[in-house]
Amino acid sequence: MKSKYRFFAVIVCCFSLLTVIAPTVTSQTQQTALLTIQQADTKLIETVSLLENVAKSSINIRDLVINTDYARQLIVLAKVEYNDANYTMAYDFAKNATEELDIVVDELELRIGKNQQNNTILFSLLGVFSALLLGVFIFFFIRKLYPWYLEKQNEEYGKLEIRYKEETEGANDE
Repeated sequence: MKSKYRFFAVIVCCFSLLTVIAPTVTSQTQQTALLTIQQADTKLIETVSLLENVAKSSINIRDLVINTDYARQLIVLAKVEYNDANYTMAYDFAKNATEELDIVVDELELRIGKNQQNNTILFSLLGVFSALLLGVFIFFFIRKLYPWYLEKQNEEYGKLEIRYKEETEGANDE
């Protein structure tokens, strides 16, 4: 008889422990889901802000915008599941949305880096081409224009020099 009471007492203890532990687990799941949804919302706002800043440049972000919209839809589903008290599903949707947004941000940073690298290469090539063009101009100037300039200068000053000699010779004769 004592073993029946002990068995009954163990069952009552287990039941009371479950009634105490179960709400705590549910409460933790609820808090975790809510926190994950808030993090996903914050990440969505940051991602949209980055996309708006990049949209002004020539980077193609159409696929990233589509992925961001997909993540937004996951956040909406997470909020619906949270309101329906399905916290595990809400957490899963929010976690997937955050992961999707992380992928979008990583890809966006990669594309920005490539764009900056391309711009650096373009400006470097532009500088090299300008220096080469300047070198060709200087070579052309020294080779063609400067001798022409000296010739014209000698013609002009040569006449002046001759005149000067003529005027000084005329003054010496007197």
